[in-house]
Amino acid sequence: MSHIALLDHLHTDKSVRLNIPLKDGVKQTYHALARVQDQDERTVVVNLKGKAFPGSEQINFREKCSVNLDVEGSVLSMNATIEEVLERDRLLLKGSDYVAYQPKRNAFRVQTDIPVQYKRYYREQEAFRNVRSEDLSSGGVRLLCHEDLQTGNVLTLSLEIPRPKQGRVVCTAQVTWTGVRHDGGRVAGCHFLDLEEASEDLIIAFCFERQRELMKEKVETADR
Repeated sequence: MSHIALLDHLHTDKSVRLNIPLKDGVKQTYHALARVQDQDERTVVVNLKGKAFPGSEQINFREKCSVNLDVEGSVLSMNATIEEVLERDRLLLKGSDYVAYQPKRNAFRVQTDIPVQYKRYYREQEAFRNVRSEDLSSGGVRLLCHEDLQTGNVLTLSLEIPRPKQGRVVCTAQVTWTGVRHDGGRVAGCHFLDLEEASEDLIIAFCFERQRELMKEKVETADR
């Protein structure tokens, strides 16, 4: 999960899911409206909806809660401390530093050409651009693009995984390097910032199958 830029979405009231740790060891999930109070201080005010909110004596203030926001098919998450109970159903939270996504297994990269859509993460109204991949791993993707992307750009990506199980992977990624190919086309290396477990499994399965295909092609070429 990526905590990057979640606060940027909370300048107006947004519906979120809030997981609150209780002293009995469980975490209770609540639906709430959240809004940034102070961007620099990373403080957020949340107003709980629906079910009865636990009393202050039931909350485990030593543990962090988590805030989850659905954004265009992906989920942004942020850990936070509960700084103050403002009212019975109103809390003041302080976001903690984000933790970047790390692949759960060693990532190996394969050459592959699959359709990818991207847009800049911070430009919610921007249309997706259609590009192709040059290679892929569970840690990131190399894009062949016409636009001059900049190192540090954060993108929303949508990747079409064709096999062995077809599916779409939607996630955020950061451009870590850019270059120009020998044919004049532009290329951008992107590192995934968040990736759901199911999406990671799709990519890993595809990379294994693609690796077998490439090895078979290499053997067949050598036998000619």
